[in-house]
Amino acid sequence: MSIQIKYNFLEQAYPDMLIGIGMLIQRGKLSKRFKTLELNPVEFQELTRAKELCELRIIELWEQRYDDEMANEFKALCSTYFDIACQLPPIIEEEYFVYETFKLISFGYLGEHWHFVKQYLKSLNEQIQNLELGDSWNNRLLIICFKAIVQLVKKENWQDVNQAVELISQLRAEQNQFENAFLNQVKEESRPYGAAELVSLYHFAKSIDILGQYLLEGRPLEPEDQLGYHLQISGEYARKSGNISLSLLYQFFEAFAVKMVRNSIWYNTRGINNWVTTFNRFVSRQENKGLFELLYPQKESILEGELLNPAHRAIVLNLPTSSGKTLIAEYKILQALNQFRNLGGWVAYAVPTKALVNQIYNQLKKDLGTIGLRVEKASGAIELDGFEQHLIKDSGNQTTFDVLVTTYEKMNLLVRQGLGTTNVRPLVLTVVDEAHNIEEKQRGLNLEFLLSTIKNDCEEANFLLMTPDIPNSDEIVNWLAGDRGNVINLELDWWQPNERVIGAIQVDGKGRAYHYLLRTLHTDKGAYEIGDAIILSQGEAAETASQARESKVKIAKTVASNFLNIDSPIIVLASDPGETYDIAENLYEKSNDNFGPNEDVNLLIKLVQSELGDEFPLARFLRKRIAVHSSALPDEIRFLIEDLMVNEKLQALVATTTIAQGINFPVSAVIMGAYNYPYLGPMPVRDFWNLAGRVGRAGQDSMGWVGIAVKNDEDLQNVSSYITSASGALLSQLVNAIDNALKHADFSFDRWLFVDERWSAILQYISHLRKQVQSQEVFFGTFRTKITEHVRLPSITS
Repeated sequence: MSIQIKYNFLEQAYPDMLIGIGMLIQRGKLSKRFKTLELNPVEFQELTRAKELCELRIIELWEQRYDDEMANEFKALCSTYFDIACQLPPIIEEEYFVYETFKLISFGYLGEHWHFVKQYLKSLNEQIQNLELGDSWNNRLLIICFKAIVQLVKKENWQDVNQAVELISQLRAEQNQFENAFLNQVKEESRPYGAAELVSLYHFAKSIDILGQYLLEGRPLEPEDQLGYHLQISGEYARKSGNISLSLLYQFFEAFAVKMVRNSIWYNTRGINNWVTTFNRFVSRQENKGLFELLYPQKESILEGELLNPAHRAIVLNLPTSSGKTLIAEYKILQALNQFRNLGGWVAYAVPTKALVNQIYNQLKKDLGTIGLRVEKASGAIELDGFEQHLIKDSGNQTTFDVLVTTYEKMNLLVRQGLGTTNVRPLVLTVVDEAHNIEEKQRGLNLEFLLSTIKNDCEEANFLLMTPDIPNSDEIVNWLAGDRGNVINLELDWWQPNERVIGAIQVDGKGRAYHYLLRTLHTDKGAYEIGDAIILSQGEAAETASQARESKVKIAKTVASNFLNIDSPIIVLASDPGETYDIAENLYEKSNDNFGPNEDVNLLIKLVQSELGDEFPLARFLRKRIAVHSSALPDEIRFLIEDLMVNEKLQALVATTTIAQGINFPVSAVIMGAYNYPYLGPMPVRDFWNLAGRVGRAGQDSMGWVGIAVKNDEDLQNVSSYITSASGALLSQLVNAIDNALKHADFSFDRWLFVDERWSAILQYISHLRKQVQSQEVFFGTFRTKITEHVRLPSITS
C-alpha cells in the first residue's frame, strides 16, 4: 500500500469527520522540512482530533490485529497514529506525557516504524531527561520504567541497553526506602488500591528487565512466555487498583515488547549455525551503532522470504535502496561458509563499481573480519595484478580467504582463469549487488556471462542477486537454478527507511516577481505529496523569471545554492563532467560558510594539488566543503571524495548521473538538472529510484527530497510520466547483440565488432567454452545449449 492508501484507512473509518486528513498529515510531515508549509492552529486541532479517532479505531481492531483481513488496516492505522502524534507539540504535564509517549512508542512499533520511533525519541531527549522522579513511589516507579523503555528503543550500543537494565535494578535498591513511606501516606481505606498499583508496577518493571536481558544476550530463550506472565499479573493488579490508564498501558506495552522480541537478531536467526550466533554477539556488542533489531525488510526476507533456506540455490532479492541489503547478504554469507566450510568453500561479492568494492570491503572487513573470517578485494583494471595472479594460481587452490569482493568484470576474468572451479577451493555463493545491471549495455553482458560461467564451471555455487526491482525475477532464478530458485519480492511501497518527497522544480511568476517552487508529484514508491506547490526560495533580484528559466541546469544550481548546509548535505546532478565544475563554481560563490580546518579534507586538498595542480578548481571548492564527482577524476581522488560524503564532511557533491550506481551517501536532497546518462538518454526508472533512495536514509532527522528541474509545462509532463513509469523486465544483452548482428547479416565479422562492441565479450565467452571442450562437435553442442538457455527465456530476452 502506498502512503496515500495508508492514510485512507483512517479517513474511511470516519468519512464524515476526517475528509482530506491524509493530505493534511502529509503537509504536516513536509512542514518540518519546508517552513513555508507551517500548519496553523486550526490544522493542529484537526490533527489532534484525528489522533484521538485513530487511537479509538486501533482499540476497536485490537483483538483482530493478527487476522489476515484486518492485519494491513491495523498496521496502517498504527503507522498513521505515529505519523500524527510526532507532529503535535509534546505534552508538558509529566504523567500525561509519559502515557502518551508510551502509546506513541507502542503504535510506532506495531506500524513497523521502530527506526522512526528511535529518531523521534532523540528529539525528545531533553524533556525525557528532565522528568522529575520525586518522592512518590508509584510515580517514581512509572517514570523510571518509562526511561528504561526509552533506552531500549534508542539503543546505539550495548551500554544503552545495559543502562536500561540498571535503571530497573535501581528500583529494587530503592524499594525499601520509598515503599513504606508511600503506603503510609495513603489513607487506610485506599491502601489496598495503592498496594495493588505497586504490585502491578513491580511486575511491569520485571517485564522490562526481561526484555533488556533478551536484547543483550538472546536470553531467556522464550522471553514471550515470561513477558506474558508478568504483564498478565500487572494488568490484573492495575484493574484491582482502579487505575484504568495503567491497565491500558500494559496492554500496549505487551504488544510492543513482543514486537521488539520478534524484530531482534536473536529471534530471527536463532538456531541457524554457530557463525551466525558469533556474528550476532559481535554486532550487538559494537561500541557504536550496535545491532539489536532488524528492519522490516530484513526480517521479512529471512522469515517470509526464506532467505536462509538451503533448498534455494538461487535467490533474487527485490528490495528498495537502504533496506539493509548488506546485512541480509552477510547472514547469507555466514550460512554458505558454515555449510561448505569443510570443503574449503568461499564466497564472491560482486558489485558494479570499484567505489562499491571499497565500501563493501570495508563493511565486511569490519563485521566479518572481527569474528575470524578473512575478507579480500580485487578491484584493479581489467588486467591481473600480483595479488590477483596469486588468486588464480592452481585455480585458486592456494588461497585462504573466505570472502572476495570485486567487480563483475574482474570476477568474470578470475573465474575464466579457474578461480573457484575446483573441489579443493570451490566457489559456494555469489552475491551480486545491483543485479539489475544485467540490462546495462556496457556492463550487462559481462554480468550475464559471469553468471552463466559460474553456473557452468562451479559445481557448488549458489546465487544471491540483490536489486531494487526486477519484474521478471522468476525467469532469472529459473535460468540459474530451475525449480530450486526463489524470489523474495516484498510489498514495500508503504515502508521506507526514511521519508521523502519527489517533485519538479519550477520558476513561477513574471518579471522580477517570481519564486522557485517544488511541485510534488504522485508516485507509488512511498513518497509524500500535497496538492500545493512548496516555495523553495525567492527569485534573484538581478534577473527576470524568463532569464531564470533559460536552462534546467541554471534552475538546479540556483536552488541548490539556497540549500547549502553541512548538517544537511545535498547532491546536485549534472549531465557531463564539464558541467559539474560550472555548478560547483556557482555553489562556491554563493556559499557563505567559513569552515574550520579538517584533517581529512586538508589531506584530499593536498592530494588534488599534487596530482592535478595547485590551481585545479576542486582544491578550492573543497575549502568550502563542496566537491565534484565524475569518471574524469582519478580513482583515488574520487574514492576519497566518496568517503568524505559518507562521513558527512561535505555540504554538497556535484556529480554526473552515473552516481546512481549504488553509492551509500547520506544526503538530505538530490537536485537534478538532468536525468539523462551521457550519450545514452534517460536513465532507467529503476536507476532513478536507486538514486532517490540516497535521500531520507535511516537515521536522518528530517525528510529528504528529490527535485527535478523543469523549464515549462511540457518538461513537467515528461518528468511526471517518467517517475510514474514502471520498471521493465530485464533484457538479455546477449540476445540483443545477436538480434543486432542479424540486422547486419551481410557485414563481415570485423564490421560486427565495429557496429557493436559487445561482440568482444561474446568472443571471450566462446573462447572460454572452447578451452573447456576438446571435441569440436561437443563444443558446438555445448555452445548451442548455452545460447538456447538465454534465448528460450521470453521476458529476459525481449
